[in-house]
Amino acid sequence: MADLVARETACCPFFEFTISEHPQSAAGEDHLVLRVGVPASRVDVLEALIDRAVAATGRANDEH
Repeated sequence: MADLVARETACCPFFEFTISEHPQSAAGEDHLVLRVGVPASRVDVLEALIDRAVAATGRANDEH
């Protein structure tokens, strides 16, 4: 995931990335959470990316 963040930062330096590691779940799995933020002037770019990701996964997203 760090490689992805490095490539995206080089491409689009206005993105803000935070990677958080969460302890193992009851199933013994580690979880990484990638948060992506942008300045208010770039919210439209982030929303377009969210829409593409939602369409690719086939899941609805009412949070943005």
